[in-house]
Amino acid sequence: MQFDPLIRYSFIAGVAGLIAFVATPLTLIVARRLGFTDKPGPHKLHLAPIPVLGGAAIWAAVVIALLVFGEGRE
Repeated sequence: MQFDPLIRYSFIAGVAGLIAFVATPLTLIVARRLGFTDKPGPHKLHLAPIPVLGGAAIWAAVVIALLVFGEGRE
């Protein structure tokens, strides 16, 4: 069944958002355990180490959603 592209891409974006919502806290835990953090320094505003793998969770969520629900042209 063919859906309107706007509806299909909105659905894919929604699924990617849900996956990212679940995956981001998990990647933050992994980043802290593996040491993937930005350390505080004299030219930085944060006072505690900040995990830096949140973008990987978002990227992975988009790729997974496209692989599962995309038609292969994306």
